[in-house]
Amino acid sequence: MLRSEPKIKFDIFQAVGGQAGVDYLERIKKLEADLNIANEVATRLTKELEEANTQLKSKDSKEDNSKKKAPLLGVLPKIASGEV
Repeated sequence: MLRSEPKIKFDIFQAVGGQAGVDYLERIKKLEADLNIANEVATRLTKELEEANTQLKSKDSKEDNSKKKAPLLGVLPKIASGEV
């Protein structure tokens, strides 16, 4: 796009719609800027989500390998409840 394009658009909107046309053009610029910011945030959040999921999966696989089995009830010593 040419650098003079915004100036041309501005002139066209001013000629066609007067101040309302200029306001419309400014509104479009603001919405485009907001859209760019929203897209950047969405990209950043998607990246953070992927990283968090990767970390969660790595923690889950480590926990699976290090989990100890619960002792069997027959292996526990028999203690009277009053001795504790």
